[in-house]
Parts: sequence; structure tokens; C-alpha cells
Amino acid sequence: MTAEGHNVDANLLGIGRDHGHYFAKKTFGKPTYCHHCCDKIWGMLTQGYACEVCNFVCHEKCLKTVVSYCSGVALQLIKNPVAHTWSQPGLIKRKFCCVCRKRTDEALSLECEVCEYYVHVDCSDLAVSDCKEAATYVPNLDLATHEQFHHMREGNLPKDSKCVVCKKSCWSAECLAGMRCEWCGQTAHAVCYRQMPKECDFGVLRKIMLPPSSLTIPRTELPMEQLLAITSNDPPQSRKVSSPSKIQADDVSSSGEDVKEREDTEILRVFDGNSSLRAQVCRTASVPKTATVQQIRDTALRRFHITDNPDNYYVTQVISDAGEEETLEDPVPLRNVKRPEGRRAQIFLRYKDDPEKDVVKLYGGWLRVPVTFCTLTVNKDTLVQDALADALQNFGLDPTTWNRYNLIEVSLDRGVAERTCEENPLDILKDVIEADEVRLDRWAVVFHEEERSQPPNQASAANPAETDQTMSNPEDQTSMIIMNNYFGIGIDADVCLKFHNKRDANPEKFQSRLFNKTQYAKIGLRKMFFERSCKDLWKRIEVEVDGRPVELPNIEGIVVLNLLSWGSGANPWGTAKEESPFQKPTHYDGLLEVVGISDVSRLGLIQSKLAAGTRIAQGGSIRITTHEEWPVQVDGEPHIQPPGTITILKSALKAQMLKKAKKSRRGATSSQVRAVASEGSQCGPLGVPSSLDATHGKSTPEALGDSDEEGDAFL
Repeated sequence: MTAEGHNVDANLLGIGRDHGHYFAKKTFGKPTYCHHCCDKIWGMLTQGYACEVCNFVCHEKCLKTVVSYCSGVALQLIKNPVAHTWSQPGLIKRKFCCVCRKRTDEALSLECEVCEYYVHVDCSDLAVSDCKEAATYVPNLDLATHEQFHHMREGNLPKDSKCVVCKKSCWSAECLAGMRCEWCGQTAHAVCYRQMPKECDFGVLRKIMLPPSSLTIPRTELPMEQLLAITSNDPPQSRKVSSPSKIQADDVSSSGEDVKEREDTEILRVFDGNSSLRAQVCRTASVPKTATVQQIRDTALRRFHITDNPDNYYVTQVISDAGEEETLEDPVPLRNVKRPEGRRAQIFLRYKDDPEKDVVKLYGGWLRVPVTFCTLTVNKDTLVQDALADALQNFGLDPTTWNRYNLIEVSLDRGVAERTCEENPLDILKDVIEADEVRLDRWAVVFHEEERSQPPNQASAANPAETDQTMSNPEDQTSMIIMNNYFGIGIDADVCLKFHNKRDANPEKFQSRLFNKTQYAKIGLRKMFFERSCKDLWKRIEVEVDGRPVELPNIEGIVVLNLLSWGSGANPWGTAKEESPFQKPTHYDGLLEVVGISDVSRLGLIQSKLAAGTRIAQGGSIRITTHEEWPVQVDGEPHIQPPGTITILKSALKAQMLKKAKKSRRGATSSQVRAVASEGSQCGPLGVPSSLDATHGKSTPEALGDSDEEGDAFL
């Protein structure tokens, strides 16, 4: 339903004061509410008026002040139509159709994902194309004098909405009533909204809202060279459009082609799936009329810039708009292809699905390799070591060393885990506006593997060049990752790694928080009674803090903390008062906290927030030396680390964070943070920042623009 506004021109049609409605007196057999003023319609007989077209109901006294146009004429009144972005059909509860004004939970309905326009599937042909226009940039427009108008939408207001004019309730759960601006969110009665200021200020989000007058959408039908102002000497027909769009087959340029060449070629519309057919998003391909199926397939692949093996694809002809298809047959497939009336021939480009095989991508992660990932074809008989060996060979590494690597995380296209945010997105945006800016220390975790031990005679006899390269390039055994929260080695990383491996094997089972917690508990019990692989960790590693060796207590795990929030909000450091030589930890003090975990039972108590770990040390640089493989994790990402050294240094990358503002700081105990920016610095050849803070002393809160009270609230 459309109301009076800047995008509606009533002069386009000869519409009177009834706004296109065909009102007739009606007797209502059940309680009915006025769609104009939201009040109940009282009376015994012929209580009010109803539109015979759109079911608009109102009092007799409200007839002269109706502002909503009838859906029968609203389509023709929009000056600048903007298409809606429809969701999948479904039963939408507690909403009303904007065309017939009836409830949407009675039939399949659609929802615009941009402007909250609801409509039945059967009514969608009469939906008014007046969606929010998100890009209205005009060159040489003075933004200081530009006015942003309200975009009013009728009905389906949030519960307990108040009129911005009369301050009374303007929402209704009984009918489509009330007005709401889609930009600023202000609500008003249909009677009152004319008294609202014409200019929209974007409401509570004005500080972070990018106005549509600052955005523009490139014209996709123009060549990329023209969009980027690049001068090209290529003929016009050789230029490619900037992106796939709703390109009509008749739009293909024919300049430079003679009549005979046009007669010998066929222009096809190529779709890459049923959804693109429904949206009429295609690419055009020109092929000879005598082309074979393979030639048509190869041309379609080139149009979509697909460089994969052509044997993995095939083409079919579209025989109906519903997506029905048939295979193309040689020798001359275009001779019998079906052509819709008045349109070009349409084909599908399909991928051959092999139930016995699949294609996976393996990423190098921290490996210093020239390519980001490699693609492997696997089947049910493919083993992990086979995939690792093939990946190492593609990365230019020795495939025989596959046992030194591990698949940290595998994403399979099996099972879809839908995650929802428990917090209202509008509340999150309000918190962003009111948040305070703080600094967060970031740390560089440098892993250096010790050189492989080989007898000198075997190493030199086997491959002297490889030995020389290993000795002269220690960078090959060094990798680095930036740490924001914590680093763990030992029992906590071992439990996390076991859980990750189980989830990677059956991702469709791990879609419930309760199930995940039970799996953690099972792994913990197994580690407690049967698999104490991290026993005597304190005897098997060496730890140095600020260059000084640290004597470790009897522990099975170590956690190095930057934030006192670990494992879903637990605090291993504890809340007890700091005693010498420890300082009160903050997120900006340039210090790390080293905490020991005695066993897996202590790990469970920390997770339950019933106990804390063992405080070991505080410092600005941590060095851990290992002589065997250990499970480690950085910010929750576990893997097996070969023997060597692990060094944690202060990074030059300072993170600018947002700290949730407190209404009452006196009672505040915790705070949430969200990253907004990072300040970078130059890095050395190994990726280690070249300018590290030489002093690891505690920075003053005043120098960082943060008070000690704010630091406590942040943590």
C-alpha cells in the first residue's frame, strides 16, 4: 500500500479525494478496526466503509482524511520505481499483506529484505515497486543543500510503537494501520504523519548511517574500460561488460559484422542455474549455427571465465520458463533447439556431479608457499595422508614429510548450521554509537621449528643441495600469527584439538551448543582417566619470561593471556587481589599473564568459573622451548606444533576497539568489545614487525586515553 509522499505523484491519474478507493457502506459481523485512525468501528448496522478493491476499512468521519492509495492504482503513481528484494515464500506470522491487507499467515507470502514490504504470493503482481533507494548520488550535487525525505511504509509497525506527533500508540495487531519511515524508524498515525518534518535525519543511527546521496551503483551495461575511464584501442565488439546483468540478447553489438556473418551465427542466452533463469540474469554467447555440443560448452565456459576442465561440464537447452531442460544432441544441436517466442535460444551450463568423487580446497595456512590453496579431487578411499602429500607436492614441498602436517580445519558441504544473533541488531548499532574508543595490545606468536636431525653422512649423501638450503634458509621453518586474546599449550589445546577433529569428521552433528558441551565433557573425562598425554608438561618444556627462565609448578597446560576472557568468558587468572610481584592486568599494559593448569579437572572448574589457574608470571615477551610435538592453540585455533621454539612478542599492530559504554559504571563488571580498525607497521622478512616496543613496562592509562576505572570495566 502506498501513501502520500515525495515519490508519489497523484497528478499522473485523475484521482479524487478517495485516493482511488471504491468505498461502499458495509456491516461488519465481527469487531473491526479503522485502517486510518486505528480505533474500533462501533455500531449495529453499516458501521463503516470498505474498499471493494483493496479491503481498506475506515469510519465515515475518516473518509475525508484518507492518505493511503488503493492498490488498484498505486502501481501507476510511483515516479521512481525501485524493485523489491524478495525472500523465499513462507508463512509469515503476525504481519499483513500490503496489497489485500489480510494476514500473511493464511497463505504463502513474501517479504522484502530491504524495506519490510509484505505481500502474499498471489498478490505479488500488484506489489508497488517503491522500495528504499539506497544509491541516489548525483554528480555536482551540493550535499549541504540536499534534502533526505522520509520513506513512509504503511502498517506492520513494531509492537508498542508511539506516534511521534501525538505521542499515542499507533500500532495495531488487528489491521494494517499506522505509518513508519524506513530510514529513521519514526512512527505516526496516518492522520498525524503529515505534521512530521519533511526532512529525514536517519534517527538514532544518524552518526553511522551513510546517506544514499553518497552512494552510486555503476551501470553494468557499460564496458569496464568506460567505467574506469581507460582508453582502449580494441574494437567495440571485443570489450566485455563489467558484470553479468539482465542483458538482453538483442543488445549485443553487431558493429563490424557483415550480413553473411550474422546469418551464419547464433546468439544464445546462457544461464548458470535455475535461480538465474528466474531472475533473467544471463550471459550471451555467439556460436556458429553448425557448432557442436562441445563447442557450445567451451564457449559458455569462456563467457563465465571458467578455466576448469571442460569435461566436468555439460549444456542443456531450456524448454520452459519453469526450468525444464533437455540435453543437446549432435551433430547439429542448434538445428532442433527450442526458441521461446520472440526470444533467443536459452541453454543451461551445468556441472557434472559425481557421487563417488568430490573436489576440496586445501589452504597452505602459515606455510610460506607461492599459492594460496590447491584443488584436489578426492573420493571415499582418499586418506588424510594422501591429501596432505598431494597438497605438499602442489605447494612445492616435500610430500614425504606429510606426517609433520595436519589438517587443522576442513569445511565440508554437508549440513548447514544456521547461527542467529541473540542480541537485537538495533541495540548493537546503538552500542556502537555510544561506545568508547580504547586500545588493545596485539602480539606476534612466532613459531620456529628446530632443524631435522639427520646423520651428516646420510644428509650429504642423500641431497647435499637440500642440506645447504636447509642450513642457509631458517625462514622456511618459521611462521608467525597475530594473537589478540590468548595462546595455549598442553591440556587445553589438546582438548580443543580433539573436539575440532571430531567436528570436522561429522560437521552435521555439531549444530547444538548442548551437544558441543557434552562432547567437550567426554573428551575431558577420557583425558582425565585414560589419555594423560600432557602429563609432566612442566618437565618437558622450558619457559622464559623477559629473558629469565621460569620455574614451572606441577602443571599439564599453560595459557598466556592478553585479555582476561578465555574459553567462553572464563578468567584463568582469577579475581583475587594481585600480590607482589604481579600487577593488576589490563588490555593496554604491554604485559602478558602466564597461567598454569594443573590437570583437566582444573580446566573444567575454570570453565565453570568455580576456580582459577595457577599464576606463574607476567611479562612483555614469552619464549617456550619444546623438544617434542605439542598441541597448541592461538585464539581458539588448535594444531600440532613440531619441536622448536615459540616466541610471543609485542606486535606493532595496535587494535582500535570499541568498549560498550556503561549506564552506571559503579556496578559495571564486564564489557564487550568490537574491533573497528588496526594500525599497521612495516614487517621484517619473516613477517615479524620490525619496530617492536623495546620496553615492556606498564603504560599509563593517561597516555592511552583511558582511565584505570575504564580498564577495569573493560575487563
